[in-house]
Amino acid sequence: MPQQRVVRTIIIADQQGLHLRQAVECAQAAGRYQSQIILVSGERRAENCRSPFEILQLGAGYGAAVTIEATGPDAEQAVEEIAAILSRQTSH
Repeated sequence: MPQQRVVRTIIIADQQGLHLRQAVECAQAAGRYQSQIILVSGERRAENCRSPFEILQLGAGYGAAVTIEATGPDAEQAVEEIAAILSRQTSH
């Protein structure tokens, strides 16, 4: 079965930008999928999305574009879940 590749770009909607809680949620979600997931924001890349610290190093602030790239058998589901986490506004 060929590997599926899905790419989607979202905008960080949280006023605080990409923060630790979202990074941890993304890392936990990434761990549930077989696909390789990469996040890209500007010139920065998070190659290991199972690491919340690597995700945080993107430094994506409010309104920043983040591209989610997933390759593998469950790529579409992985991208959808990560996109939902990153594009969500959290209440403060």
